[in-house]
Amino acid sequence: MTQIVVRSSRQVPIADLLNLPLMLRNLWRYRDLIRQFTIREVGVRHKGTALGLTWAILQPLLTLSIYTFIFGFVFKNRWGKLDGFYWADFTLNFFAGYVVYSIFSDTVNRSPGFITEHPNLVRKVVFPLEILPLTATGASLIYSGFGIALLLIATGALAQTFSWTIIFFPLVLLPLLMLTLGISWLFASLGAFIRDFRQVVPVLTQLVFFMTPIFYDVKNIDPQFRWIIMLNPMTLIVENARKTLLWSEMPDWQHLGVLYAVALVVMILGYAWFTKSKRGLADVL
Repeated sequence: MTQIVVRSSRQVPIADLLNLPLMLRNLWRYRDLIRQFTIREVGVRHKGTALGLTWAILQPLLTLSIYTFIFGFVFKNRWGKLDGFYWADFTLNFFAGYVVYSIFSDTVNRSPGFITEHPNLVRKVVFPLEILPLTATGASLIYSGFGIALLLIATGALAQTFSWTIIFFPLVLLPLLMLTLGISWLFASLGAFIRDFRQVVPVLTQLVFFMTPIFYDVKNIDPQFRWIIMLNPMTLIVENARKTLLWSEMPDWQHLGVLYAVALVVMILGYAWFTKSKRGLADVL
């Protein structure tokens, strides 16, 4: 039986909430619980379906087919990074961006319901609620792992090569996870206090999707508007993911530096907001 670790509900000083080493130590204490809940999260996502985990591969494949037909064949979008491979140029570049973005969107879209969907954890025990966004992010990462593996197989089959710079991909993945966690902590709290917020989040993630160069090349954007797209942290993540996964290019170290700074601030503030507000969660459920 899983043992739930209880923790004091005393008021936490602001200085402690913004203390990164302390935050990491607190989360590390619950590593076994995080692992157990992540495994459970993976298991229940497609529980009761006939195909089960197979959907982790089928869903991105179906999405890829739709976008490839519309933007690859009808509108003939190209990146020009895989010359001579025709539609594969769009397919592989789109899929790389889509798989990375799905880690963010899957977790953030569900984050407003993290608290309201677990009222028993809020009311009955002093449960470390801050691990819920962590377990959801971990589950999304596992699901996206299937997509990344599929991308690498397709790249080898269609482009007859593998990107040696894939070893730098974890450096791109880390700020994505930090950014996702920070926003999820914030949205989980807001979703509990403002129930309508749950309806707003999918609209926001859809906006971010179109403002991220997933199905288009950022270089094709009019320069007077391109700077807006470049302000989006997801743009830097997707572009550097393509460099490391597909193009055999080193990541842009300046962009990575900016990403880490932004992601770190968002993660710390999101954690601080959630920890500060969770004392009142039981009163709104």
